[in-house]
Amino acid sequence: MVDAIISTVVEDLTSMMLSTIKEEVKLVTGVNDEVKKLVRNFKNIQDLLDDAEEQQLKEASVKNWLLDLKTVSYDMDDVIDEWKTWIQTSQRQLQPPPSDRISTLKHKVFSIFRCNCFTLRDVGLRHVIGRRIKEIHQTLDDIAAGKDLLQLHSTNRSDKQVERHVTTSFVETQKVKGRDVEKDQVKSMILETKSNPHIISLVGLGGIGKTTLAKLIYNDSEIENHFEKKIWVCVSEPFDEMRIAKAILESLRGPSIAHDFKELDNVLREIRKDLNEKTFLLVLDDVWNENPSKWEELKQSLACGLLGSTILVTTRNKRVAIVMGCNPDSIHEVELLTPDDCWSIISQITLVQGDGQRLESIGKKIAEKCKGLPLVANIVGGFLRFKKTEKEWLRVLEKKEWEGSDVLDPLKLSYYDLPLSLKQCFKYCAIFPKDSMIYESRLIELWMAQGYLRGKEENEDLEIIGGTYFSNLISRSLFQNVIGGTILHDMVSDLAQTFAKDECLMIEVSNGTEFSENSLSSNANARHLTLVIEKDASFPEFIYDLNKLRSLMIQFLGYGSSLAVDAVKNIFDRLTCLRTLNLSDCGIKEVPSSINRLVHLRWLDLSRNENLEKLPKTLCECYNLQTLNLIYCPIELPQEIGKLINLMFLDIRYCRKINYLPKGFGNLLHLKELRDFIVGVYENKTSCIVEMEKLNNLRKDLVIKGLGNVRNIEEARKAQLMKKKNITGLKLVFDGDHVQEDEEELLETLEPPSDLETLRIEEYGGKMLFPSWVMKLNLLRALRIANCRNCKELPPLGKLSSLEKLYLRNMGVKRVGVEFLGIEKEKKTATSFLSFPKLKTLWFEEFSEWKEWDDIDGWLMESFNNTITVMPCLKSLSIMYCPKLKTLPYCLLSPTITPQLQMLEIVDCDALQPIQTDKLSHIPYLYLPKLPEAEQEEEIEDGEEEKEEERGIFF
Repeated sequence: MVDAIISTVVEDLTSMMLSTIKEEVKLVTGVNDEVKKLVRNFKNIQDLLDDAEEQQLKEASVKNWLLDLKTVSYDMDDVIDEWKTWIQTSQRQLQPPPSDRISTLKHKVFSIFRCNCFTLRDVGLRHVIGRRIKEIHQTLDDIAAGKDLLQLHSTNRSDKQVERHVTTSFVETQKVKGRDVEKDQVKSMILETKSNPHIISLVGLGGIGKTTLAKLIYNDSEIENHFEKKIWVCVSEPFDEMRIAKAILESLRGPSIAHDFKELDNVLREIRKDLNEKTFLLVLDDVWNENPSKWEELKQSLACGLLGSTILVTTRNKRVAIVMGCNPDSIHEVELLTPDDCWSIISQITLVQGDGQRLESIGKKIAEKCKGLPLVANIVGGFLRFKKTEKEWLRVLEKKEWEGSDVLDPLKLSYYDLPLSLKQCFKYCAIFPKDSMIYESRLIELWMAQGYLRGKEENEDLEIIGGTYFSNLISRSLFQNVIGGTILHDMVSDLAQTFAKDECLMIEVSNGTEFSENSLSSNANARHLTLVIEKDASFPEFIYDLNKLRSLMIQFLGYGSSLAVDAVKNIFDRLTCLRTLNLSDCGIKEVPSSINRLVHLRWLDLSRNENLEKLPKTLCECYNLQTLNLIYCPIELPQEIGKLINLMFLDIRYCRKINYLPKGFGNLLHLKELRDFIVGVYENKTSCIVEMEKLNNLRKDLVIKGLGNVRNIEEARKAQLMKKKNITGLKLVFDGDHVQEDEEELLETLEPPSDLETLRIEEYGGKMLFPSWVMKLNLLRALRIANCRNCKELPPLGKLSSLEKLYLRNMGVKRVGVEFLGIEKEKKTATSFLSFPKLKTLWFEEFSEWKEWDDIDGWLMESFNNTITVMPCLKSLSIMYCPKLKTLPYCLLSPTITPQLQMLEIVDCDALQPIQTDKLSHIPYLYLPKLPEAEQEEEIEDGEEEKEEERGIFF
């Protein structure tokens, strides 16, 4: 929708006219008058847009008029961006060099000299910008004149407000209706199978609920107990064997485990190891592939399971089911819902109760128009929830979109109902491949890079606005929450593509793909492009001519493909309007120095380019850059990185060559998220932790590594962690091989804000591990202490009133006394005592010297009038690899003291005395592999050993 970009242009032009830095805004004579006329012209055209948007569906001339208007609006936005960048650069040029020896007089002389030099050097740029503004104004005049010929009419326009909604109603929409019979039918097909592997397909229209039915089956308790392994993979388009194989392996072994495997054969070999001689259920969701050769190799690797193993496929196309090897009698065609079921979905979203009988009668008529598709019912309910009157519901019922033959037509209602500010954000999602995982923080960064998030106040936090937009799209069921993130249903993706087809492109390139001369002309107006390149396919050169692109997202399928240096250079040289560039995992070996030509660039992802050797210093001339992702890049940061004064998000995790942050890093005052802060030492023996002093906008999780490199306490004090009020998580990693004499004082100095929620301390070399500031952390929910071998005693952590998770690993502790619970024997009183009041999970691991764990003895109980309460909320207790531990305290195994304990796990504690089984009868899930066989049989019913062990491990 062109309205969003026009609103941005008008807002920016108005702001710049009112700017207080008059000398910097001023261009050439007469241009300011042109700007005023431009604003008036744009505002007048805005009033015509509602009428034009409706007429373009049937009038090609109106559609072309809107396209011309969109083009000139984007051109104006680019000019404004260059103008603002020039102003910002000029202000930096006027700043004196950082030297305390410059006198006030010298400072003035320097400023005059720099200002005059800059004015002489850039007067040409002033004229260029001024000329482009005049040209754009002339074009806009011609477009405005065309409105009379098209007979467009003005309308009263008002944008609906975007509100953040709680997620409880979203959870309620997941209650599934009308699938009980089908669920039982497919379950019977699975449980009665005799082949290996048995392939079953759920086939049906998009939005009919194939994935939902598959999830009901996948999570069924009977299915859970029937299979040793369960795996869920979302396939979608394109069918990438390597990605699917890695997803299967990660499901079996845990996230990111497959990162080290580079060849498909190796991944398939590991899958066979894990599934060999086991029964498994593999769900392949949303399969489109009709090429049997792509499936065959993966299928062969899955033939290693036991008889009864099943592959459940969901697809829209019955031919796909046959290609996958599914027999006709193993194809289940998913049925449409009844109107009553559709109304049940709508009503639980809109919360229509008995007092809304008139709305209910209208709603049931709307439900009849949902064509039996639960996705349509969900989305219709999502926008009806914002309408509270009978008149509004009737208006929805009477919409002409219900009468269309295209299944997407009813979904268009949800798009038309979006507030103006949300429409462009939703359309931008068309750049994502179908069913791809969408992460809220990443999407908000992309929205920011494109300028879609606009605050009413000057310093309003755009991320909060983005979060409001994101939750609003979820509440309307346009986004769907899943474990690990959010997805865009493939039909909703089609909906976004319908409205963004002139702007957002998805091009798939395979080996031998040919592009005609029409490729450029038909896509000349594209602003956002996702390019999916199969292995060994050539990079399409016509992309370089799409010089209006604002987003370019490149994705290679398979391992071993790479983007040549010349291709990258051509992107930098010719696609100079880019604001978003994703070159992640593209095999890049070099970033050309011409990257500074991307003056509009806001978002750059270079992650997972493991052959990338260095970054050019010209990267630091991309002054507008907001997000820089360098995960898994073996590079150092450019020394000039402090010039990126607009940088807000920087990710340098697993960049093995970064062992310090360059001087001037502390100039990145807008930095909000940093992963991680690496403490190194400069040549003058000062550690770079001092660069943290002014980075007070840091938020969320902050990881500080290499604290063993801090030269003195004063340096640590300059970090001023206390002033980082927005961080909620802190991880402090010391140098375990370099124990400083003042390491305990160093830890004391690194005091964080008191509302910290998570804390991790690792590789600490001091003996005392309880700085005074810990007791101020009243909101601390999770604490992890690991590899602190010099710590011989545990601090009184039981006093932490909000602590829910406690993980302790590899410490030199020999005895855990009641002091750990927060009880001080020498200060006994007659009052009651509550230890670890909210603790739910407690984990001890690798305590190689630990021998004793004190119980609460009788006299201590008497001193507190028998009112000592220990871990009343504890649900999970794990003790692993503690070979010298002899006994467990009764207070942790008593059903009266820890009544909520659900899981007890004890592994490789060889010295532990036998535990009386009657003390464990109240604990549902046990994993005690070292218990004598007779006691194990008493504790767990016959035939249930493996099931209970499995549940114990993964609880």
